[in-house]
Amino acid sequence: MVMVGILLALQVNNWRAQQKERAWETYYLERFSEELAENITIIERVGKASYNKSRVVDSLLQDIGENYLKTSVSVFPGRAKRFFQNAMNLYPDSLIIFGLEHAQAGLDSKLIYLSAPASTSLESSTYDEVLATGRIEVIKNEEVKKLLTDFYRVGRQMTKLEQDLRDAELAFEGFLTSQNIPIAESMPEATIDELIQDKEGFKVALKNLLYKHLMSRGLEFQLLRSRAKNTLDAVQEYQENR
Repeated sequence: MVMVGILLALQVNNWRAQQKERAWETYYLERFSEELAENITIIERVGKASYNKSRVVDSLLQDIGENYLKTSVSVFPGRAKRFFQNAMNLYPDSLIIFGLEHAQAGLDSKLIYLSAPASTSLESSTYDEVLATGRIEVIKNEEVKKLLTDFYRVGRQMTKLEQDLRDAELAFEGFLTSQNIPIAESMPEATIDELIQDKEGFKVALKNLLYKHLMSRGLEFQLLRSRAKNTLDAVQEYQENR
């Protein structure tokens, strides 16, 4: 009888442990669903912003007699062409800033638009938590676990490119400050000749900004969007079928 009691107690304890793990799994699957959906929104938003900003930078460079975008596509044919081809498919209505096509917007609107940050970081608090606590193991589906691990690993590899883009944005802001250009919604309309004293510095700052957009929003970034969607689909399917 004593042995039977011990075995029953062990079974009850095992059942309770399994139920506790299942509850943790449910909790984290729900959080991962929310976090992945948020990251998809972030990726789409900043991808669209980079596409818009790249075209605005290109229009400014053309205004000062430079066709750097065409040169960039020839120098980085795979990355640049895929960036713009994919972006045009993903964001067919994206070339709108302040209610105007970028080519129609004034210089003041373009500079204000370019001054807003496009660099970003993905949300990873749920993944960071399961790693720190060891609770990644409560996710029992190995395929889902691998998809999650791969998505966040690739997302972290983008950090350096994001920082490079942010540095280029700050350098552009610094150049505008050096030219005594106030970046505000009330800034006066003006031509490049009226507003920019250092034309060569303006050209360098614009080229650097465009180059960093091309590098940080290339194929890898756009594949990250597909990876996030595939991971979210797998998480949600597992939630429904477990």
